[in-house]
Amino acid sequence: MFDTDSSDPDRSRETERELQSYFRLWQPSPPILLVPMMPSIECLMLDHPNVLESRLGRKLEPIERDAGRFEPKGFLKARLKELGVESIPDLFRSLMRSEIEILRTDKRIAKLRQFVQKRALVPG
Repeated sequence: MFDTDSSDPDRSRETERELQSYFRLWQPSPPILLVPMMPSIECLMLDHPNVLESRLGRKLEPIERDAGRFEPKGFLKARLKELGVESIPDLFRSLMRSEIEILRTDKRIAKLRQFVQKRALVPG
């Protein structure tokens, strides 16, 4: 699995092609299966901008929303100082319960939780 760092399908395909070329140089056996992973956590924050806007103390401009949808991880990294944290993991650790509840309403989170629970090694 690899992080695409972008929600743009063309950039994701380009990254995958580059990685395939790199790994072909080493001719691994068996071949490596590359699985692109869109930065869904970062996308989630931008799909629910009220959480970010609350933290920033201002509304996101339309151009900021577009930039964030195109490259969510880079968008958040560029605003870490303004958000009062040092890293993206710090941002998520600093979320308040009310902010977490807003993000939990997203259908993708519910599906992800179901997926993980079905495959958990520990019952429950």
